[in-house]
Order: sequence, then C-alpha cells, then structure tokens
Amino acid sequence: MDLPQGAVVFAIHQGYQVYWMEVMGSQDPPVSLYMEGEPAPMMRWSSFTEFLNAEYSNAYPGF
Repeated sequence: MDLPQGAVVFAIHQGYQVYWMEVMGSQDPPVSLYMEGEPAPMMRWSSFTEFLNAEYSNAYPGF
C-alpha cells in the first residue's frame, strides 16, 4: 500500500503496523493505521485528537 502524498508517519510498531497523519493544512488531521498484509488502512480516526482519546480509553478503561 502506498501512503497518500504529504502523509506524515508518526509511529511504527514492530515493523508491521504504521500510523500516519494526512497533513492537509489541518491543525488536527485525520489519522490512519495500516497493518502489513491488508489492502487498505484497518482503522481511521477523523482527527489526531480523536486518535489520542481512543488510545487513552483503550489503555485506561473506565476513565
């Protein structure tokens, strides 16, 4: 899979998961997660803020 033009990769997990932001002039750009072997991103968040909140909720359920 090719990254969109202008994408910024900000995390890679053990070489098989890649997180990137689609920087389009937005202060809070959408985020995508790609997993090796998949034809398309397996998860998308509408903003970096939504991504951070989701990750926090997963790490600390009940808060």
